[in-house]
Amino acid sequence: MAIMLISVATRKGGVGKTSIGIGLAVCAAVIDNKSVLLVDADAQQSALYWDRLRSCEKPVTIALPSPRLHEALTTLSQPYDVTIIDCGGGDTGIMRSAILACGKNIVRPEGGIVVVPAKPSQIDIWGLGDTIDIVNAARSITAIEGRILLNQICRGTKTVQSALDAIGELDMPLLQSRLHDRVAHKVAIEHGQGVVETDPKSKAATEMIALWNELKNIHQTMVAEVSA
Repeated sequence: MAIMLISVATRKGGVGKTSIGIGLAVCAAVIDNKSVLLVDADAQQSALYWDRLRSCEKPVTIALPSPRLHEALTTLSQPYDVTIIDCGGGDTGIMRSAILACGKNIVRPEGGIVVVPAKPSQIDIWGLGDTIDIVNAARSITAIEGRILLNQICRGTKTVQSALDAIGELDMPLLQSRLHDRVAHKVAIEHGQGVVETDPKSKAATEMIALWNELKNIHQTMVAEVSA
């Protein structure tokens, strides 16, 4: 597998960006045995606090809340198979740099994938427009792959279809994988782990693995297009 780059980014806070970034990093490091760099680009440094609770040396976690993140990663990401960026909320230079890092020929020839998490409600989906505008602004410089991820889905609600209808009006594709609002994610983080470690057979772990595999498939297609 070629070197893979993922940015988990959206302007809205409280949508589980750090849980997703940690979950993907642990999948890559533990399940696929890849060397992984988890970049905490959030001023709150939640991923860094998680790393301090962790007994395992993988993934390597660093704090780098810099508006020149895309430049630093051209060197920092090279020793690793996978680099995952956990962005903070708000429209900041740091977030814009993390998105730009996923552009073709910025850090990697094939670029990376911007994962944009959203809760499954029309209000949350409507709020994605600002983030998509930021991605489109970066696309004026370079081609960027972006995907919306439905996260924190509550069981027993009928909001998903409304969210899907709203997403259909946006200029960004939706990932097939979905993550539900499960206590397992909170428990894992409190123990410095990912859900695939605390309870490998849980629904939370199954969903996270499915997301990781889908992103790998997208990345493989990106690499093939550049190599063609």
